[in-house]
Amino acid sequence: MTNIRMLSLIGIYLVIFIDNLSASLIIPMLTPITHDTAAGLIGEGTEGFRNSFYGVALGAFSIAMFFVAPLLDALSDG
Repeated sequence: MTNIRMLSLIGIYLVIFIDNLSASLIIPMLTPITHDTAAGLIGEGTEGFRNSFYGVALGAFSIAMFFVAPLLDALSDG
């Protein structure tokens, strides 16, 4: 492989790593927020409600990333 092709692959892998890093940071932070009754965001509610809230929060994060990523891309090309 040529050096230019190798540099482009490094850039692609860096973008993939940063994208996966954002998801891997939000998931562990959401678990104590939704499931800890004393220190969490939801003080009362059943386990099913907490699990539903957790799922909605993960879904909202994914949808937000889907719609905001092109906007941030357009801003970065500025």
